[in-house]
Amino acid sequence: MKKKRGRLWYENGCEFWDNCEATVDAVLGGFGFVSRADAIDNVETLKEIMYKELEVDEMKKLNNKSCLDVGAGVGRVSETFLCEYFGVVDILEPVKHFVEKAKKDLGQKVRNYFQCGLEEFEFINDNNNKEGGGGEKMVYDVIWIQWCIGQLSDADFIKLLKRCEARDFVVVKENNCRSGFRFDDQDMSITRSDAYFRWIFEQAEYDIVEAKLSTCFPQELFEIRTYVLRRRARSL
Repeated sequence: MKKKRGRLWYENGCEFWDNCEATVDAVLGGFGFVSRADAIDNVETLKEIMYKELEVDEMKKLNNKSCLDVGAGVGRVSETFLCEYFGVVDILEPVKHFVEKAKKDLGQKVRNYFQCGLEEFEFINDNNNKEGGGGEKMVYDVIWIQWCIGQLSDADFIKLLKRCEARDFVVVKENNCRSGFRFDDQDMSITRSDAYFRWIFEQAEYDIVEAKLSTCFPQELFEIRTYVLRRRARSL
């Protein structure tokens, strides 16, 4: 029964997004105007936290690195930020018409377009596997998860983090409520507090390199934090 309830939750969430237009404003809940500020904020995270050892003229070294855009929607973060810095970008998004819009806008700038639920994605590339078995294990330098993880239950969030294979960082950028969590019964999402996120990361055995509170967004929005994470080294 628990599994069936969880599946119904995801199906209801997908139904909400299936009925949304494939536009930046729609995927941002009417706050499309924050997209530019968000892109600038993301670049600051990249340069000042993730790869702060690189000089400005050395950022081109990221052309050798790969990134997965998780819960990519219409490809907004890839288009405004990731494709500009990373040599290889893949997109993971469950909503079909969002993926189609991303393909139309980004084309070959993105290597792989994975249409799959976040809770189901196994980091196996079988897009080109005609036999339907095996497939290539996907390992990235950076896995970027932004404004989407509220769609997952705690258990599936933790499992996703444990499946992530990132050489450098996993980045989670999300809204924070003041305490506990808030549930949105329209899109079936959870907004978690900072303390809640930190508990999730502890369960998934990740260390927080830095948690950056954004200051560039309108005050009427939730607080927004970017968590730069590394998988905890396993003790022998």
